[in-house]
Amino acid sequence: IEKKLKIGDKVLVYTNPQPKNRIGYVRDYYIYNDKKEECVKGSSFWCLVSFSKRTFVRPSFDYQGEFVDKKAYENDFERLKPFAVSQNPKYVCKILNTHIDKNGHTNNINYADFIINGLDEIPNIEEFEIKFVSETLKDDTLCIGYEKQDNIIYACGEKDNKTSFIAKITTR
Repeated sequence: IEKKLKIGDKVLVYTNPQPKNRIGYVRDYYIYNDKKEECVKGSSFWCLVSFSKRTFVRPSFDYQGEFVDKKAYENDFERLKPFAVSQNPKYVCKILNTHIDKNGHTNNINYADFIINGLDEIPNIEEFEIKFVSETLKDDTLCIGYEKQDNIIYACGEKDNKTSFIAKITTR
């Protein structure tokens, strides 16, 4: 997040697909204000899942358009490591109907809400990274723990003592 936007601001959104890798696709996105100043940039990794087997499927589709050389981030993301949560979670939430997407699992954006809801206050966020490990479904209980190191907050979510996600929030 480079510059904050306000409700009602006009924005331009651009997305750039990257070539597929072994198990998925990276798509970078940029949000500009009406002065064409970059306000937000991000990168998401998309992979295919067999809903019947609940396993990853190697992608076969190749994008037919041209790729853009620009990448949102020069370096790869840090390998986030899970940590024990279930014995002493700071925040516990139940997955409700409103958290579920049309695919029957928790919509990804809800994890950011769960993480922020468990903090004492909303931090001034510079970067927010989430690594999804396993899905959560309606009526699951998610236990979240936090570790702070300088201007970084790590969050780890567990369902039934197994890691569901790991997150890293870099603050200003």
